This record gives sequence, structure tokens and C-alpha cells, in this order.
Amino acid sequence: AADFVDELARGYSQPWFQDLVQSCAKECSYDRKTFLSRLQDIAFEVQRPIFENWGFDPDEQGLYDMTSILLEHSTGNDAPAWLKEKVQHCLTLLYGGLEGGMLTAPRANPLAAETEQCQAAFGASLKSPS
Repeated sequence: AADFVDELARGYSQPWFQDLVQSCAKECSYDRKTFLSRLQDIAFEVQRPIFENWGFDPDEQGLYDMTSILLEHSTGNDAPAWLKEKVQHCLTLLYGGLEGGMLTAPRANPLAAETEQCQAAFGASLKSPS
């Protein structure tokens, strides 16, 4: 799981991705719901080749499978602190970083709950895709 998260973080840290996410946050006026719906499409540009590289289908089912596995390994009291830190770093990058991205929103931090973090980060809900 750690290598997978590292690969996602490398993708999310690319300047073109950071620029897109930061622009998206501003265009959405930092509205969380609007931002998250737009972020899914932007993030999938980075996620698609990584999914394929790790054997996940490059579609909603692959997104669901990957998210479920990450949630299983990175949340709860049994998850190692170092893995939680890696996931937090990855999510910070996904949201456009600490300066200029969604995390600079004047309201509540969108990374408040671990489960919600992973769901938002990888664009999936815990219900099965249709």
C-alpha cells in the first residue's frame, strides 16, 4: 500500500496537476461539494496509468477496489502511523497543497475524517459502483 500511495503522491505533485487543482479550488470559490465533483475528473488523469500499472481496472470499479484496499490498510487504530502520514501527504497534494489549493479554504478543513479523506481523495464512495 505504501508504494502505491507514494506513486499517487508523485503524480499529484506534478506542477501541471497542482496548477489545475488550485485553479479548480478558486473557480469553485472553495465550495467543497463543487470542488470534489470536479476533482474526480482531474485526479483520474493521474490515477488512470497508476491503476493500470498496479493491476486495477482504469474505471469506477478499479477506483472502488483501490479505495477499499487503501481504507482497509490506512485507517483505524491498527494502521501504522507512518502509513497514515503518507496518506495524509498524498491527500494534501491531491487537494492542491497547503498554499493555493482547497486546504487554504477559509472554512473547515476538508480532510477532517480519515474515511472521508480517502473517499474524497480517490473519488469513490464506499458503496459499490453500479
